[in-house]
Amino acid sequence: MARTFAVDAGLPPLATDEVGEVLQRKFVRVINAGDPVAEVVPADQAMISFSAMQDDQVHVELWNIDDAGNESLTPSARDFVVLDTNPPNAPGDISITLREVPDVPPV
Repeated sequence: MARTFAVDAGLPPLATDEVGEVLQRKFVRVINAGDPVAEVVPADQAMISFSAMQDDQVHVELWNIDDAGNESLTPSARDFVVLDTNPPNAPGDISITLREVPDVPPV
């Protein structure tokens, strides 16, 4: 059964010389070479969340947008595959019980 995962994409802070000039950012995601989904967010937003399925191939891009509406020439980009690499929780404590075994005479 395919599993759904929440993906949290941490957005890098603006460089010092970009503060005040970059007002927005455009985050684009493409899952399994499908149609791009774009979100425009405030420049100081630190994270974007979306969902994806186990084994999905994901491409994401982040573009800066200045006060005149110009987009950065190149985006920050990353490609990854959604994999479940989280181990299960540790099992509970093992229970030990001692029972005395009566002596058995040899036969």
